[in-house]
Parts: sequence; structure tokens; C-alpha cells
Amino acid sequence: MRSQDLGININDVVVLKSPPSALSSVEFNKKVNYFKTELLRNPQFAAMTTASTMPGHKIGWTSTKVRRKGEAEGEGASFSLIACDKDYPTALSINMVAGTFFQGHEQPWVTGEIVINKRAAEALGYQSPEEALYQHLACPVFGDADLRIIGVTDDYHHQALQSSIEPVVYVLSNWSNYYLVKLNLEETVDKKTAALAPVLSSLESSWKEAFPESTFDYSFLDEQFNQQYKADQQFGALFTLFSAFAIFIGCMGLFGLASYTLYQKTKEIGIRKVLGARYGDIMVLVSKEFLVLVLMGNVVAIPAGWWLVSNWLEGYAYRIDIGWWFVAIPVASLLVLTFLTILFQVLKAVRLNPVESLRNE
Repeated sequence: MRSQDLGININDVVVLKSPPSALSSVEFNKKVNYFKTELLRNPQFAAMTTASTMPGHKIGWTSTKVRRKGEAEGEGASFSLIACDKDYPTALSINMVAGTFFQGHEQPWVTGEIVINKRAAEALGYQSPEEALYQHLACPVFGDADLRIIGVTDDYHHQALQSSIEPVVYVLSNWSNYYLVKLNLEETVDKKTAALAPVLSSLESSWKEAFPESTFDYSFLDEQFNQQYKADQQFGALFTLFSAFAIFIGCMGLFGLASYTLYQKTKEIGIRKVLGARYGDIMVLVSKEFLVLVLMGNVVAIPAGWWLVSNWLEGYAYRIDIGWWFVAIPVASLLVLTFLTILFQVLKAVRLNPVESLRNE
């Protein structure tokens, strides 16, 4: 999942928690603008945006009954809302598929301008992003404000792939919980690592100059985003560990069973060899019953495993399909593993001198 295209670029993005007074006064907004201006004077910083949320976090601001202007008030759909500044697409490399993002600084309560994503355009019933341009919406969050769509962004995964892409309305606002700073680093890992320390030091200096009363606390967006997969990674590691342990115990048991069974068949194998049976025939005869047992076990395990995996995958909005190879490969692997486990004992029994085996009997 971590290798899938998210529709945005979360690499080399530093996340800063906005100071507690982010909703306060015009004076504070001047500090934010000063901080942003000073940062962008440095070519090591490619962009900065303020936002109410960040990729990897659930969007907490929502509105129900968002509808096209003129539709009945009881109609409409539930939308997520992101408050941000005009550089949000630049900082995260979000593509515009129609229209433009915000250009000015006036909020939608003044201009009525909003931007939506493709999923929102589909939810509103528009056949294409272009059709949605300059259409008017009603959204209970904005009261009686006449909202006009000025742009449509491409869809991107705001959360992990367990969740589907939500309809989103972007709102130009000074409200921010996070500052996202896009770094302009070298492409190679070595050069990027070497450049990171001075860049972060410069970022901290600008922060302390603009917000001397606030602690400089940063994280990286890609690391924050990938934290969503931590539970899946832990589950995968535990599942692999216990599966390997179960297979090992099963092989040990199979090895012991093969030793006991072949000991009982020593006389039979000796007689068959005396009567002219070939090594290959005896190996097939002896191995067959163990392989049949494994196949019978698979007949029971495969439907149960299929059902469990299918139900587990239902929790993911974006998931793989279970193909025939998900059955064929494990079954073939188990048969090979079974054969290799009993091979030593089978070869030992087949190569035993029939005179010795019959004498022992």
C-alpha cells in the first residue's frame, strides 16, 4: 500500500503545528505571513501552506446536505471541508483538472468562491469537472452564502488506502492547525541527508523569529502518513512469525510421522525391492499417502482461508482481488515442503538393503 500513487507528493514536506493563537487576531495573521515570506526567500524552501488538516489525518470539518443551488433543502450529500491558503496545491503537488485554485486572500464568506475535488463534482451530479465550473452550491456551514465553484482538483488519497476518497470542498481561510513546508532538496539520498540539517536549522530560526513564544516542533509528512500502516505492519510481522512457527511444528510432526510409518513398512519395501520394484515406484508409493493427507487438509483449509481473507479485505476501500494463484501457489508450496520434509526418511528406507530389512523382521 505504501508504494501506491497517492495523487500527491508527501516527500520532503515538513509539518509544523501552528501556534495556539492561530485563530486569534489580524496581528497573528501578519506573523504567519511574515514567517511564510521569510521562508520563501530561502531557495531551500519550495513552498509553504497553512491548512486545517494534513494528509494522514481524518478530516474533522464536515457538512451534510451540500447541494446544487436550487435543489430542495432536504437533498444533498455529506462533504469534507479543508480550510487552507492559496498554496495548498503547490505544497502537495495536487493537480488542477479544471479552473484555478484560489488567487486572492478573501474568504468565501466574502467572495463566495470555493474549490472542490473530482469526487465532489461526481457526488453533485456533474458529468465532468468542466461542467462543475462556475456552478453555484448551497452548504449549511456557510449559511445563506452563495458559493461558486472556481476550480476542480484531481482526487488524492488524504488517508490510507483503507479509506475511500471523500468529496472535498476547499475553503480559503486563515484558520490553520498545521503549516506544511515543502523542502527543495537534492534528489540523491546522500546529498539530501547532508542538506537536511542546515535546512531544518534555518527553518527553526525563522520560526523562533516569527513565533518566539511557541516551541519549534516538527515532523515529516511521509512519516506521519505511513504511521497509518503501523498496525497492518505489526499484524503482518506477527502473522508471518506465527505462520513460520506453525509450519516448523507441522514439518517436525510430519518428519516424525514419516519415520514411524516407514519403520512399519520396512518389510513391505524390502519385499517389493526383491520382486523388482524400482526406486522411483517405491518413492511414489511411500510419498503418496503423505501428499494425499496434505491435499485433504487443504480441501478443508482453503474455503475457510478464502472466507477469512475476503472478509478482512472488505475493510479496505482499495484492495486486491483474490485470484486462483492465491490458492495454487500455497498448495504447491505445501506439497513441495511436505515432499522435502519426508524425502530423507523415504530415501533411507528405499536404499536399505532388502536382505537387512527382511532379516530384522
